[in-house]
Amino acid sequence: MRLLTALLAAALLTHAQQNGPAVYKVEFDIRANNDAPARHFSMLVDESRKAVYVIASLTIKDAVRFEDYKRTVLPSMEKYGGRFVARGGPIHVLEGEWPRERLIIGEFPSMERAREWWASPEYAEPKALRQATTDSELVIVQGV
Repeated sequence: MRLLTALLAAALLTHAQQNGPAVYKVEFDIRANNDAPARHFSMLVDESRKAVYVIASLTIKDAVRFEDYKRTVLPSMEKYGGRFVARGGPIHVLEGEWPRERLIIGEFPSMERAREWWASPEYAEPKALRQATTDSELVIVQGV
């Protein structure tokens, strides 16, 4: 029992060090043997601490003005804890057809921070540039 508790505590501490403080809900039952009554344990886990990804697929219509978007978007993201994890590289389609020429993936620490960035005054100008210079789709997806 102590070993299991120590292992769980170590895993949660490591996660907190890498991702910031969080509250988890972890539930499990422990039995000394099949005949013994189960001892139930519960801990809380804050799912809102999971990273989220903003994914944009786009086709550039105005490459000259799109350069302004590329220059201004990252500073707007950084204020909200965002960063790029993929952008501008070649896309290799493994199955089906991919409708756009470019894929951009940004990471934010939470859904709340990603939505704040998208609606922020800092992103208003880059957003208008993206909308004017590309055909694009933008989605947010929760990480695991």
